[in-house]
Amino acid sequence: MINSATAFIFIVFFILVRVYLQFKKPRKWTGHNIPGPPAHPVFGNFLTLASLEPVPHRAWASLTSAWGPVLRLVMGPTVMVIIGGYEEIKEAMNNEKLDDRTPNPTADLIRFGSRTFEEISFFGRGLQTRHAQVTSVERWRELRRFTLKSLRDLGFGKSCSEEAIIEETRALVENIKESMGGEEEAVVDLEKSLNCASLNIIWNLVAGHRFEYNDEKMKELVKISGEFMGMAKDVLGKPFGFLPFLRFFPPYRQRFLSLSQSLKDFKNFLEAAIIEHQESLDRDNPRDFIDMFLIQAEADTRGIYSRKQLIHICLDLFVAGSETTSKSLLYAIACLMRRPDVQTKLQADLDKLESEGLVTTEHRGRLAYVEATMAEVWRTCNIAPFGPPRHAHQDTRLGDKVIPEGAQVFYNTYGLHMDPVWGDPEVFRPERFLDASGDFQNNEMLNPFGIGRRRCLGESLARMENFIFFANIFKTFQFSLESSSAPPPSLEPDVGFTNGPFPFKTRITVR
Repeated sequence: MINSATAFIFIVFFILVRVYLQFKKPRKWTGHNIPGPPAHPVFGNFLTLASLEPVPHRAWASLTSAWGPVLRLVMGPTVMVIIGGYEEIKEAMNNEKLDDRTPNPTADLIRFGSRTFEEISFFGRGLQTRHAQVTSVERWRELRRFTLKSLRDLGFGKSCSEEAIIEETRALVENIKESMGGEEEAVVDLEKSLNCASLNIIWNLVAGHRFEYNDEKMKELVKISGEFMGMAKDVLGKPFGFLPFLRFFPPYRQRFLSLSQSLKDFKNFLEAAIIEHQESLDRDNPRDFIDMFLIQAEADTRGIYSRKQLIHICLDLFVAGSETTSKSLLYAIACLMRRPDVQTKLQADLDKLESEGLVTTEHRGRLAYVEATMAEVWRTCNIAPFGPPRHAHQDTRLGDKVIPEGAQVFYNTYGLHMDPVWGDPEVFRPERFLDASGDFQNNEMLNPFGIGRRRCLGESLARMENFIFFANIFKTFQFSLESSSAPPPSLEPDVGFTNGPFPFKTRITVR
């Protein structure tokens, strides 16, 4: 059945693209002097990507290695420009001509229910309505400014944020002990616990609320968040992402309907939270981000601070704020299960604080090896190797190249993190982030939170959260293989908009 459906889709796709090319003015597929593999006149480079490994950041890195740090791919009617060099990424991502996101036909239909709308996500936008008062870039700049200011006013990245993280750390440690059934040693799957902990931090800022770890609503939200981030498996560099008509045919139809329903359920949850905030709003004492947005909406004259916009900003914060942290921690545990020698050094560093209770940011300067290990996890595991694409509204110069008008522009930091400049990039070695005195030393080639004008706005909170969670769970617990004969957890990525390890269990011992 699947083979017949696939053949049918192939034939329909072939016919539609032939008609499209016949009536549309020919596109300059050369990418204005940007090199790339030859593009088939009908299928572009879909077949090129199909011949590479399925992990996008490694596939794209193999192409930039072959064709240079700025690469052109043709995906149906769309030209993609992929940037893999550090200087090239910096130049492009700091160019305000490339500030805008690009529409993603299939993802927009799943998330917004339409391809044309005025609201934005920090990760994308749709086709602009004819009578839009504000451009998508103006809307993004206003909403980014407002979001950063509001979260800072709420203590984002400051002492009260740290207090919330420390309290959540206590809850996380207790939850892990409960999952061990009161034993000093047990085999556990930690994914749900880590998801809940990181989700609670951001949701407390956004909506002034945290969930108990066994709350059924929490479990459902974690599930929806994972499905949303996993959507990239279907749309990122895939025909389904560029050709939304495929949603009418199996096997894509069921996937489209399932994802659409999950997003609808999530938006209904957010809608209920917003209504609750409206009914109890105290304009003189805003409690959280939702309150601040609602107050700002009352003074809005440009139609930026709408109910729909609030829902999508909350969704952005909710998903991005929880997924990256939980996946970083899961990867950290997997890496140190594979390298018990590194775990021993890490815990020796932490044991210097044995009598000082929970680790806080005040201890960071004394825990160089802890910081170095977290940096090495981010370098080797590539949780977020590329951000959502930018849109070139006009021909845009990049060094001696010209990005063509209408192109989707991606960066890929995987090539930076695995560059030969590291000496032995394939080896997990935290010492590369220590100087001759043993102090932590960052490297500009490490970019786990993006580069440029649309760099992750939650970076300061994420760094604090990762450090406190990571240090305290390794101070409290030892992580090892299920048994002496069990294989180590795989570091292959479970691909999504962010990458995480495939599910695994770990033997936990209370230290």
